Amino acid sequence: MKISEFSGNGDIKFVSLGISFSFMSFKRIFLILLIFIASCHSDRLKSKKIWIQTETGYELLNGNIKQVVTKRYGSKNIDDVDTTIFDRNGNPIKTVKIYSDSSPVIIRISYKSEYDNHGKKLKTIGYEDKNILVYNCNDNGYIEKLRRFGTDTSRANLESTEEYHYNDLGELVELYHFVGDFLRSHVHYKYYRENWMSGSYHDGSVKMLYHYITTDKEGNWTKRTNAVWIEGNRSPSHVYITERKITYY
Repeated sequence: MKISEFSGNGDIKFVSLGISFSFMSFKRIFLILLIFIASCHSDRLKSKKIWIQTETGYELLNGNIKQVVTKRYGSKNIDDVDTTIFDRNGNPIKTVKIYSDSSPVIIRISYKSEYDNHGKKLKTIGYEDKNILVYNCNDNGYIEKLRRFGTDTSRANLESTEEYHYNDLGELVELYHFVGDFLRSHVHYKYYRENWMSGSYHDGSVKMLYHYITTDKEGNWTKRTNAVWIEGNRSPSHVYITERKITYY
C-alpha cells in the first residue's frame, strides 16, 4: 500500500462582486443568516456520540444510532460478526460476537449504565458470561479505562485493565493493556491525512496500517482495510477487511 502525497499552494482568492444592497435588504439577509447558524448549531447539539468496540479498541460514533453490525473477514479464514444494539440515549444494551474459527465461539454481553444525580454518566457495566466489564468515561464521553473481573471462583482470576489515551482532537493515540500488574501490550497510533491510521506495538514486534474507504452521511466509517506486519517481514502477514452497517433511530 502507498499513501499518496497531496500537493498544492493552498492560496485562497477573494473576488469582489459589485452588488449593492439597501439597509433593509442587508438586515433581512443578516437575520436569515442568524437563523441558519442557530439551526445548524441546534442540529449539532441534537447529534449524539456513542462509543463502540473495534479491533483497535473503542471509538466514538456520531448520530442517534440504533444498531451496528460489524463484519471482519480476510486472510487466515477470519469471518467474525459483531452486533451491538443501543437505546435512544446512546447507551449500549447488548452485544453478540460470533468468532468464526475451527470451532465457532459466540459471546453475549449485556450492559447497564449508571448516572449521578445530575444525569452525568459515571460508568457502564457489561456482563459477559463469567466476566464483569466496567467502562469508565471522561467528561467528553471517551472510554478512559476498561476493567475486566472474573467471577469464576473455581479458578484464579487476574483483573485485566485497558487504559486509553487521546490527543486534543479526540483520536486514540495510546492503548495500554495490563494483566494484574504486568504490562501485556502498549500500542501507539498515528494518523495520516483523513483516511489513514497506523498502529505499532511499543517493542516494534507488530505494525498495522488502516485505510478508511467509505463513510456514511454521519461521517462514521463503513469500510476499512487493515494490513498487519510481523517484525522482520517486508510484506503484510495478514490483510483484513472490516465492513459495518449502521442503523439510526
